[in-house]
Amino acid sequence: AACGAAALTRDPAFAAPALVAALALAGAAMDQLAAAAQLPLVPACVTRARAALAPVGGTAKTTGAGGGDVGLAVIPNTPEHATAARRYIIEAGGQPLDLAVDQTGVDLHASPQ
Repeated sequence: AACGAAALTRDPAFAAPALVAALALAGAAMDQLAAAAQLPLVPACVTRARAALAPVGGTAKTTGAGGGDVGLAVIPNTPEHATAARRYIIEAGGQPLDLAVDQTGVDLHASPQ
């Protein structure tokens, strides 16, 4: 988490590759935790996606406490990489989700709708 936060507060030219590297480290740490605990915390589809995304400069990791409910994939921000990454994730056995970040952020007030 500290590496990820530091990646985003540095020079923008280095932020994207630094964030990918931080998430790759977090994925490796989860692999080590799974091995030490002898628990299946990292689904095979995440491991396969990570391997497939590496050649295009990306990575993948589980989120939360592990076990594979949702994974996170990050790649360089280009249209051709996004198309390839989506295909790699599907081929690895994952289901890409179309999510977006709300520019408002967290809002504790009820929506008027």
